[in-house]
Amino acid sequence: MFKNRDGFTLAEILLSITVMLIALTILIPLVHHLSTDAWENDWPIHQFTQTIQRELNTSSSITATGSILTFRNREGETVKLEPYKNMVRRRVNDKGHEILLYQVKDISFSLDRGFLRMNSTLEGGQSFEKIFFIPL
Repeated sequence: MFKNRDGFTLAEILLSITVMLIALTILIPLVHHLSTDAWENDWPIHQFTQTIQRELNTSSSITATGSILTFRNREGETVKLEPYKNMVRRRVNDKGHEILLYQVKDISFSLDRGFLRMNSTLEGGQSFEKIFFIPL
């Protein structure tokens, strides 16, 4: 029959298409998550929540009253996270003024059976809810 076999078989083409489709299904969501606009807008709130979780991991006697979160750190100091103007600040023993989050319209904390719930709204209208686990 044919002595020149330079082309692809149907099985090779179908296998190539299958591999490309699998790669695309993985890469498209990955590229979406890597877009700079979404990541840059959420970065401050993610950093803020990581700071809170790190502090809660080593703290004791946690209280949440509305927009103020109070706890004792491992050195025995009283740490307070509270709104200040359009920011959230951290104070130790009612001294200092460390800004943790800017452009905050509203923030609230509540405790519920070993969990801390934080609801926050930024001035741009973005709302975030985060539930923190409080270790025993």
